[in-house]
Amino acid sequence: MKNKLWIILLILLSRTIFAVIFQGIVALGFHLDYLAAGRWWTVYGSMIDFACLGLMLWVVRREGIEFRSLVGYSPGDLKRDLKLSGLVLIVVMPLTVLWATLISLLLFGKAAAPIVAGPLPLWGAIYSVIIWPIGWAIMEQIIYMGYCLPKLEEVFHNKVIPVSIVMFFWALQHIALPVTYDMNYSLYRFLTVIPMVFIPIVYLRTRRLVPLIIAHGIFDMTSAISFYFLPN
Repeated sequence: MKNKLWIILLILLSRTIFAVIFQGIVALGFHLDYLAAGRWWTVYGSMIDFACLGLMLWVVRREGIEFRSLVGYSPGDLKRDLKLSGLVLIVVMPLTVLWATLISLLLFGKAAAPIVAGPLPLWGAIYSVIIWPIGWAIMEQIIYMGYCLPKLEEVFHNKVIPVSIVMFFWALQHIALPVTYDMNYSLYRFLTVIPMVFIPIVYLRTRRLVPLIIAHGIFDMTSAISFYFLPN
């Protein structure tokens, strides 16, 4: 049991740890201030994804399970998955926007919180819109929903505690995207993840990861567009 919890905790913390590390690597590699390097997080985010992929491959090999079983993709279910992803977007996107606006008003006194992303050169902005959301959505959903949530269910034999734990670490990750000394911004990033609790609830009811990946990818793509191509 202790060994199982250690592995789950490692996976839950992995994206936060890698975010801190790769922000530092970018800072060193490009001779940037650490905080300035954080503005590239939608680009070096792919490094985080590859590091997490490597970690997950090691874990599933250690446990004797197939990596693809965490996703559970079946071409015959694609139509149903697309419908479910649409439902998730219809619920989560407006709820998240309204919640983020409220949190921003409370913390910053204005509807739109300051964005700690970019400015990036055109190639970086395009990369952030087209490439970054794909790997980001896949790895976040595999780690938090596909692996950690079912494992925590086995440990606690209920659904409330696992969902609470997963949501805490998912929110914690966002504090490191990017790392900043602005405590209000960090709190904003942490709190704005709360409406995403709908996602683990949907997963526990459907055990379908693909629709959550699709919805998550679209959500992140629209976020990147708002970061880099819309007036703030």
